[in-house]
Formats: sequence, C-alpha cells, structure tokens
Amino acid sequence: MSLAVAAPGPLAGAAPQHPPSGGLGGCRIVVTRPRAQAIALSERLRALGAVPVWFPTIDIEPLADHAALDAALARLAEFDLVVFVSANAVACAWARLARVWPATLAAGATGPGTAAALAERGVARVIVPPAQFDSEGLIAELERLGNQPARVLILKGEGGREWLADTLRARGAQVECVASYRRAPGHADPRVIGELAREGQLGGTVVASSEGGDHLMELLGPHALEWLNRAPVFVPHARIAQRMRAHGLTQVVLTGGGDAGLVAGIEAYFAAAGAAACAVPLNCASNPAAAALAATAASATATSATAASATAEFAGPARATAAAATDAAAALTAVSNATAPAGVATAPGAPATIKGRQ
Repeated sequence: MSLAVAAPGPLAGAAPQHPPSGGLGGCRIVVTRPRAQAIALSERLRALGAVPVWFPTIDIEPLADHAALDAALARLAEFDLVVFVSANAVACAWARLARVWPATLAAGATGPGTAAALAERGVARVIVPPAQFDSEGLIAELERLGNQPARVLILKGEGGREWLADTLRARGAQVECVASYRRAPGHADPRVIGELAREGQLGGTVVASSEGGDHLMELLGPHALEWLNRAPVFVPHARIAQRMRAHGLTQVVLTGGGDAGLVAGIEAYFAAAGAAACAVPLNCASNPAAAALAATAASATATSATAASATAEFAGPARATAAAATDAAAALTAVSNATAPAGVATAPGAPATIKGRQ
C-alpha cells in the first residue's frame, strides 16, 4: 500500500524517547480541512506539541467557467458590501481580480480567518462578527453597526446555504450570489485511518464543516463509527456538531470558532481529560503503518514548490518562503489513532458540548 503523505519530526525516524513539549505532547490530531486551512491549523497544533494528521475530506478547485465571477468583479463599484463566506472565497476571487479593490468598498467576512485574508490583501473596511463566526453572526454585526446595504455581492463556493442571501433580501437588499470556487470530495486513503485505528494512535479528529464531515463518513464507509468513536471529534460550530451526532458519533466536542477557538478547545479538552487521553508516540520500528509513513517522508520535500504556491495564494505573503513551505508540507501528516476516555466530551471554556447517543 502506498501512502502519499508528508511526515513530521516524530515519524521521520525512530520514535523519540519523550513526547514533544507542549500542552498536547504527542497527541495525534486528524485534520480534515483542505490544504490551505490544514497548514495554518497544523502549525498551531504543532506549537502545542501535537502531531497533526492530514486527512483531507474536501478539495478546493477552480471553477470550470469564470465568466460570472469575472463579470461580478468588474462591477465591484456598484455594490455597497461584498461578503466573502470563507478565506477560499477571498483567495479564489483575488486570483481573478483585475483591478485594485475600491478603497471605500466594505467587505463582509464570516470569521477571523476570512477577515485576515482580506486584510492581507489590503482591504481596509472589513465587517466581521466579534464572536459568532457564521452568517448569523455577520447579520447581527451589521445590525449592531446600523449598516443596511442596498446592493450586496456574496462570493462563495458552489452550492451551500442561502440563508444569508435570503435574509438580506428580506430586509430590502438586492443580492447577487456568485461562486468563486468549487468544493470536491477529498481523496484521502481510508486505509491510513484504518491501519492506525487498530494501533491505538488516534487522539482526536477535527471536522470544520458539515460537508467535510459528510465526506469523512463516506470515505471511511462501514468502519466510520468504529474508528471515529474511539476518540473525540472536535467541531467549531453547533450545526456541524448536530450533523456529526446525526451520523452516530458519540464524542462530539463543540469548541470555539476559528482556528484559535478550535485549538483552545482541543487543548482544554486534553487538559481536563489528562495525559492518558493522548496517543502514545508512534514507534516506527514496531508499527507497520508508521514505518510506511516514515518511508514517504523524503518525498514530501519534493512537493515544497507546490506547498509554497498554495501557501502564497491562500495564507498570504508572510508564509510564501521555501522554508515555510517545506515546514508546512511536513505539518500535513497522515497518521493517527487511539482511545479517549469514554463519555468525556467537554472542552472547558468552549461554548457548549454535544454528547452523542448513550
């Protein structure tokens, strides 16, 4: 079996004698996000001593036809507000933007990651919710500011919710929704999780969107519940928690929103659960899956140019260096598995906890 992944430090050779330093010392955390978002989250997790495990369930792809997007971007001056539903919407729109962003045009963002992507591109006026990072939060913030835009452009992925557009229209706005990218199911190899599940190395799984969670369950097939219910599944929104619970997952932990909220919730969960909740470091000598992953580590550096391109486009100039790209590629592992204390599904400090069926 060929596992095309990049391995971080602990898998590049023999297992260390002691777990990595940091609050999550040695925990294998599966990250199901697309590459750009996985890089940023993985960096945060690694800083706390975790071993991020990349298992992409969604790929971000360009549109087959950019005509509608190009036409909308050519008319930016006609709008009072342009809403970006994700950092991917920002990056993919900027890839087609043929002119400077109008200085007086306000942009709306549904969360801090999207707001940061806009700020990196020089957008001065960004409206972003202070806490509730979703469409509902953005509407609440517009209300708080007394902002009632007459003409709104919403840039998003193909498909998705229409709640934001419907709500703005109900309040009298003229709204145009235009796709700037498309989401496709990821091509992660379920055998990776399967092999490592049997070795007891999973510390937890991050599911950052309902669609990504659906694809995760589809990828793992009949083994999904058996494997994923061995450890907590961390989600940043109640809607995602409800979806994953409906799939039958029994340890769904609702954290705060955004990368900062996810990482804080994960760290708080393991601080409360104790060190026993974390996975033990993999031993490449005795774990065939780990050995197979370690054998592919050398090939990871060959993808550094690709990683640099993705980093430059999606994460901004600050990360667009060859060294950062190599490090980011190393952050995207694909190993994991272990047990977490049964019934423990609380992230102290998070807004709520969703427990599955008993």
